[in-house]
Amino acid sequence: MNFRGQLIDRCKDREAFFKCCYSEHTAEKIIRIYEEILLISRFHHENITPFIGYGQAEDATFLVLEYAINGSLYGNLKYQYMESYLTWAQRLRICLGAARGLKYLHSGIGEHRVIHGDFKSKNILLYDNREAKICGFGKSIVVHRSYPVPNVHKEAQGSKYYMDPVYRESRILRVESNVYSFGVVLFEVLTGILACHHPVEDEHISMINWVRRLYNDETDKLVDYRIRDEIDARSLHMFKHLAYKCISFNMKDRPSMNQVIKRLEEALYIQTHGAASTVARKYQKLEDFRIPLKDINLAIEAKGQETLGEGGFGVVYKGQLSEHWQNRTVAIKYQYPKSGHEELYYRRSIGDSKDKLLLHLVRRYYDHKPELLIDHLIEDEIDNRSFNVYREVAYQCISFNSKERPTMEMIVNRVEEALELQVTNQGDLKQKVTKS
Repeated sequence: MNFRGQLIDRCKDREAFFKCCYSEHTAEKIIRIYEEILLISRFHHENITPFIGYGQAEDATFLVLEYAINGSLYGNLKYQYMESYLTWAQRLRICLGAARGLKYLHSGIGEHRVIHGDFKSKNILLYDNREAKICGFGKSIVVHRSYPVPNVHKEAQGSKYYMDPVYRESRILRVESNVYSFGVVLFEVLTGILACHHPVEDEHISMINWVRRLYNDETDKLVDYRIRDEIDARSLHMFKHLAYKCISFNMKDRPSMNQVIKRLEEALYIQTHGAASTVARKYQKLEDFRIPLKDINLAIEAKGQETLGEGGFGVVYKGQLSEHWQNRTVAIKYQYPKSGHEELYYRRSIGDSKDKLLLHLVRRYYDHKPELLIDHLIEDEIDNRSFNVYREVAYQCISFNSKERPTMEMIVNRVEEALELQVTNQGDLKQKVTKS
């Protein structure tokens, strides 16, 4: 049972949330609240619910947390109306805060890291300015951060609508299981429909299965009608793509929380700083982007005809557009009427001898002496795992079999993975590439 109350004296009339466990409850629940108290008392992060303290009586134990004035994300989505609802920018900020909280748990507290055992929208509380903070750590597990893959065999538990299907089957809880649950929350935020509700009348289908049904062909139906007129098309695309990767049945396809945060930051930046471009932008004609020649000439003059480069196709000028075009600094490519484009394309397509030599060296040393492929200027700093991920995707790109070449999306994911490994292990000399 939970209560809202007011702390006095030394707590300075602080409003608090009291989570109570009575002695009549099962032994498991009593042990769980003690474990939660021990765990949450160690947390110090702006996106984790602040711990005030705990108390004990003859028949009860109390966990005391700071009260969330704006309730939970679940409640905000359930009781929103046309005159009072979360804007798209607010939703993105809430997701970003929750993602940072999860990253904190996964990154490690001392020698351990935490896997949330019941991540859902009810456990995302909203404080002043709807700042998101995670709570509900009673079912969480703690593992040593040195384990290569943090997993613990345990009976599957948590809310079924948010539960990773891989975890449900294997009973092995991993950080990727939190990513799946986070993906469900992302789709709750996008659709305005709670995971436990059925979007289609007279059809017993869960929200997440409804998402899978519509994702490829009817994406527009996934957007909450309250925010459809304000959401930027590019922000939407980035968000829904990220959310869908989070709920992949293949754990390896799910992004890390670092990648999630990066994508959410980009989606929020586009939404708040990008030029006005709601979902309707995709229907704009090419003519809408045409800049009059006089405006182009004025832009070039504004920068004193400064050039950025020149080649067989023409000159690239630096320019400053007028206020009508948001005073943007631009690169203007001026193509000569007869640039010899066809001849240059033909000459380039037959292959450069230097390129052939480079590819020959790559294929020769890839398996046996890959360290010889590294620029000597960075060989002392490059992380071994980062290098292996990078060279693997690079080698797939130059495969003679076009079907074996990765998509650009796959390339981006692998390069991000390589970067994350490099940054994470920057100071670990054990991970440096060793010469054979």
